Amino acid sequence: MYVGVVLIVGGWAVLSGSPALVVYGAVLAFAFHARVTLYEEPWLARNFPDDWRRYSADVPRWLPRIRRPTRRTID
Repeated sequence: MYVGVVLIVGGWAVLSGSPALVVYGAVLAFAFHARVTLYEEPWLARNFPDDWRRYSADVPRWLPRIRRPTRRTID
């Protein structure tokens, strides 16, 4: 959701050519990053320590990893 909002504001800034919207998008990106790293992630780590450790090791914070598909075997 956070990435989507920043992308919408960024697209709006490009289409309108507004420097103020570029600044607004940068402020939003910083504020979202601060909220996630200072509030949401510590809360998750406290309330779900084992699950959060596994999840955060497997899932990147903002942008997806590009990986080659792996074959899964059926047991």
